[in-house]
Amino acid sequence: MFRYVNRPAPGLPFHQMLGGLATFHQEYDGQHWLEVFLLGGATDVDAEVEAIAAGVRRISPGSVQLNTVTRPPAGYSGYSVPPNELARLAPRIAASAELIADCRHVHGQPAFAARGEDVFELLRRRPCAVEDIAPGLGVHCNEATKHVEQFLAEKRINSSRGSHQTYHLVRE
Repeated sequence: MFRYVNRPAPGLPFHQMLGGLATFHQEYDGQHWLEVFLLGGATDVDAEVEAIAAGVRRISPGSVQLNTVTRPPAGYSGYSVPPNELARLAPRIAASAELIADCRHVHGQPAFAARGEDVFELLRRRPCAVEDIAPGLGVHCNEATKHVEQFLAEKRINSSRGSHQTYHLVRE
């Protein structure tokens, strides 16, 4: 499941990653938070939740944050875990787990005008809604929309309707 969800570097086994996090926590004197990411139909099933909880106990972080996918995941099928299910699973993973899923960006003033290729490269890395592109690149939604519409007209990207937004991804 670790390889399916996280797509780690080749040669990095799960036990080594988990051991490294546990060792880091033991040796680091500062605050140590762990974000646990649940993917519907994959890591939200009982056996996976129990395995995740065991890993959290081994790492023993100061804080545990529970999250889920909010846009179509890149490279595999999956879906969000509903908020009520996250709330039900949270205490099984860690007694003080904090739900952070579906956090919204704070929209500030645009920092610069994004080039079309900046937007395209972002979409190459992961599917995004215009509402994600704009704050991610520090631009106004209108500018992000302009580039997305151009890429759709050029057939360089596809759109996929999510539960609440339309996501854009590079055509393969």
